[in-house]
Amino acid sequence: MGAPDGGNNPDGTITGINVTPFVDVMLVLLILFLVSAKLMSTSTAAVPVTLPKSGATQEIARSFIVTLRKAGQLEIAGVPVSEAQFQQQMRTEHSNHPELKVVLAADGDASHRAVVHVMELLRDVQITEIAFGVQKTP
Repeated sequence: MGAPDGGNNPDGTITGINVTPFVDVMLVLLILFLVSAKLMSTSTAAVPVTLPKSGATQEIARSFIVTLRKAGQLEIAGVPVSEAQFQQQMRTEHSNHPELKVVLAADGDASHRAVVHVMELLRDVQITEIAFGVQKTP
């Protein structure tokens, strides 16, 4: 009579462990982690501004999110900054990452003048690749 593990062991002890199901589960978890990490890094939900809506959106590879509030206040990563602090931090980021793209998440009610002013501040520190943060329409 054959042993239950394929006949190699007459007393029926298990001599090997099948790791295929473990590898399958780990690959699924890895994929879920990568997808959720990408969604978390591009989300601006933590910043309570009303973004304009657009049907055409595009992902930005290496980006830095700058928030412009309705009243004209600038924020970097949710921290309010003055214009001088903003330019200094942008200058530092641009020198560390020359391919830097800035996503300007301006409140939909912010004035056009304030948006243009932020763009001029970015141009002054040699950052020319600017995208606008919008909410995708369904």
